[in-house]
Amino acid sequence: MTDDKKAKRQPATCRMPPPTELPKDLSDADIQGMVEGLFIQEDGDFSLDRLKLVGRRAIPFLIGGLQDQRTATTIFHEINHLKSPFERICLLLEILDGPPEAAVALAKYLDNPTKRFREVGALGVGNIAAADCIGPVTKALADKDGSVRGYTMIGVYRALKENRGERVFFDGIFSAIAGGLNHKNGDAPKILVSIDRERAIPILIASENLSIANPQLQHILAALNLARYPIPLMRLLPLMHQLESTADRYPGCYQYAQALISYAHNPDAETKSKLRLNLASSVDIVKECAAWA
Repeated sequence: MTDDKKAKRQPATCRMPPPTELPKDLSDADIQGMVEGLFIQEDGDFSLDRLKLVGRRAIPFLIGGLQDQRTATTIFHEINHLKSPFERICLLLEILDGPPEAAVALAKYLDNPTKRFREVGALGVGNIAAADCIGPVTKALADKDGSVRGYTMIGVYRALKENRGERVFFDGIFSAIAGGLNHKNGDAPKILVSIDRERAIPILIASENLSIANPQLQHILAALNLARYPIPLMRLLPLMHQLESTADRYPGCYQYAQALISYAHNPDAETKSKLRLNLASSVDIVKECAAWA
């Protein structure tokens, strides 16, 4: 191999190994210098990894980074998973358990004209799940772009799974989440059940939601199954009959598969034979859910 060809195969930047410890006499100026490194594309993960070791002491400096005018406009022109200082800062805040004091600074990015900034900002405020996030999350859930709404729900559900957030926050966004039951993102039903099962079930079984016309039907059935709610057979059996004709293709196969699980939660004399029949389905997801049921 020629020297020219060898050179072309070398990485564009020399990556330093991640640090394992920091100096014990680390100063505020040192931490601010690390935050400055987040604005340098060629810095890679070097400053990011060091700030992880700093821990919660880095939070006010990261919030200062959010307030820096450069953060709202700087985008790295390189294909990697963190395409801006903003994404680097938000990743660190997430690692630090979504500190509530960052909510106000994050919320301003929901007005950014660049969709990616709104997505990451929405994920961040949803993940913090503090009282100050009610307004920003409600706003993000009304964004014109579906991906921004989706990232918001991902953040909220992440907070629920990590047992993070304030009860007043979840109560405050419940109606806004319920307003997304007809959107393509599938997180809304399980979020509602996770926030308040008794409040969620009447909404999920409403005729406009528990319907083949609803693109979220699969996720609504899955959320009701998660809640172990026995859907009344007078509602479930006609729905299953409608779904049978589309059970051999997407999305009908996933909807029908969840309906089989629902049937197991509220069985009648025909349930076992119905499930056994679907064990021979040519569609894997139907067969798997029939076996599970």
